Amino acid sequence: MPEARQPLFVHVGNTHTVLALAGVGAFRKCVLPTPRSPADVEALQREPACRELLDAAGACYLGGVVPEAMQLLAQRLPLQPLSRRRAASLLDMDYNPPDSLGFDRLCKLLAAAAMHPGETTIVVDMGTATTIDLLLEARRFAGGLVMPGEQACLDALHAATALLPQLEAGGGEAYRSAGVGTKTSECMHLGVDAMIVGGLRQALDGLLSAHPGAGLLITGGGAERFLPVLQGLYPLRYEADLVLRGMQVLAGLETAALGRGDP
Repeated sequence: MPEARQPLFVHVGNTHTVLALAGVGAFRKCVLPTPRSPADVEALQREPACRELLDAAGACYLGGVVPEAMQLLAQRLPLQPLSRRRAASLLDMDYNPPDSLGFDRLCKLLAAAAMHPGETTIVVDMGTATTIDLLLEARRFAGGLVMPGEQACLDALHAATALLPQLEAGGGEAYRSAGVGTKTSECMHLGVDAMIVGGLRQALDGLLSAHPGAGLLITGGGAERFLPVLQGLYPLRYEADLVLRGMQVLAGLETAALGRGDP
């Protein structure tokens, strides 16, 4: 009997696009720069690791936050777009207007609700933007905060000045305590890290004061570097694939709705 094919999830982020084949407890992933042209999509299709996932996939689902890139991918790959409207309908939304909440944030909230049923959860995502979202009793989205991520901060410093260099995010352990840099690049990295950690601490302290029993989930490409700092302050649970987990929840709901004949 042939082995059942697993669903493939294609998540289009501002910086990277992830192809993730669902498995037992884990995803097989290929991560590439988000495509900006048809040539970029062709290069993605030629990438051996991505080609292997596409050839092994059953149903293929598409979601993300870059409409132009998603359109390019959908034109060339057999992808089923996941419904942002259906995702939003699963939550009570204290958001104005409700349809302005992005697909990624919705998926992370759906994943948090599935992982912590009935619980209040604070979801932190350290990506291109740093977001903090509050989910009450796994049902009501009470709102959140959006801050620039590490790379966005470094880009802004370079763009707004004549002499500060263009730097890449990451590189070494995140800023922990009072200290100063001895060269410009070090000063920039330390300053941006301190700003991010300080902003997160102020926001999380306020939310935990108001919701002392809340769980804390953290995800995003920048999260691992900041974990040694933040886990010393808060009981955080790191989940690398929170958006993909939410896409998986949403795909299951859409398959069930299709079986019922729901629009």
